[in-house]
Amino acid sequence: MNDKGPPTTATAAASIASTSAPARTAVQVAASVRAGRLRARDVLEEHLDRIDRRNAALNALVAVRADAARRDADAVDQIVRAGGDPGPLAGVPFTAKDILATADLRTTCGSRALAEHRPDADAEAIRRVRAAGAVLVGKTNTPEFAFGVHTINHLYGATRHPHAETTVGGSSGGEAAAVAAGFSTFGLGTDFGGSLRWPGLCTSTIGLRPEVGTVPTYGVLPSPVEGHPSLQDAVQVIGPVTRTVADAQLVLNMLTGALTGTASFPHPPADLSHLTLLWGAGPGGTRASEQYTAVADLAEALSRTGVHATEGLPALLEEACEVYDELRAGEDHTALRALVGDRVDLVEPRNRRHLQPTPLLSDTSSACQRRELLLAELDDVLGTHTLLALPVATREPRHPEVDTLEDFDLLKPCRAVSLFGLTALSVPWGYTRAGAPVSVQLVAPRGRTQLVLDVAAHLVETHSQTGVVS
Repeated sequence: MNDKGPPTTATAAASIASTSAPARTAVQVAASVRAGRLRARDVLEEHLDRIDRRNAALNALVAVRADAARRDADAVDQIVRAGGDPGPLAGVPFTAKDILATADLRTTCGSRALAEHRPDADAEAIRRVRAAGAVLVGKTNTPEFAFGVHTINHLYGATRHPHAETTVGGSSGGEAAAVAAGFSTFGLGTDFGGSLRWPGLCTSTIGLRPEVGTVPTYGVLPSPVEGHPSLQDAVQVIGPVTRTVADAQLVLNMLTGALTGTASFPHPPADLSHLTLLWGAGPGGTRASEQYTAVADLAEALSRTGVHATEGLPALLEEACEVYDELRAGEDHTALRALVGDRVDLVEPRNRRHLQPTPLLSDTSSACQRRELLLAELDDVLGTHTLLALPVATREPRHPEVDTLEDFDLLKPCRAVSLFGLTALSVPWGYTRAGAPVSVQLVAPRGRTQLVLDVAAHLVETHSQTGVVS
């Protein structure tokens, strides 16, 4: 936006255009490779060249499987030459956050305690996209055990933003940086309390948090321990980071098992008059913030297409933050202790408190009951045709500082949504007056993931002249 005005849809065009230099999307690559118009090997080499030129400075990727990826790409090309179909993601280069298990690359969780850890098999999400023809390029950086709102750890150091001096966010910050820099066409990350949506905001990429239970989480480290349920097990999801909504749709299709080769939106509905949008500043936000202004602007854009946009978010979102924090504080971290074993001295000091053999736990039974009541109450409010729009964060991205690594309060709007396990999509929507990116969080009713994707696609169409998202 300009120096005097609020965030606008016009400035979103500049944010996307300036950060999305790589021209080919996953949809385009897959279609061209499957049709024989483009070789998977050539696409891969373009991405490896970008990595060679820029990753040393950015530190987004912490492991690259260049030779193995070349073999995978060659195998895709061979299938095409033989007249076969290598899959809906044929030849699409992707990366994965370093807490997702990979059989042929170390999975360190950004910790010196796991510097040589090698899983026996790929995470199920990685297996699914590879089975669809995608080519794994490498692993991306994360704060240790994904604990942090900036991407920095003692094993690999800090990930830097490809286009700015501000943070790439966390904990899927390495993933967002890799996609924004064109090192990969899409990435797989995780989202517990905002770890896809916040890096999406920071890098003007699309961060899609799928509904809990729709994408298998087998292979996320640390693995759940039977008999020790946790909030993390209940609400953490695997989702894609992409540069376009259509790519997010295509990758989600593969992750959920909807193995279709189309990523077009068959009907972003021309008539949205049956939809309601509830919007506002969100938990921890104020009407004076530029995040609020961006939400108001997006709500106005949707209202012009027939959506009934009403300011006023459900009050229960504030209580949801309190319940989330109470349940998070009561975690016993059994899974983490099992993963680290006797290597506690190699864990960063700030995280060792999670590894105490007999941590003092609060009784979370009351919070669990409150959560169930809140889930039912929000489901009643949303029904099947009401969406929420709220900020991703309470403030803009800033230069990362180690002493603010755990400033989780800035993600109150994300944590409130996480508690409910609903689909949430972070959509880039302009800049602040200081030039920092802003994204708006769109939240779907339970079981209506496609609805929020269709609405986002509709925003693409109706704002194509400004390029809000593409």
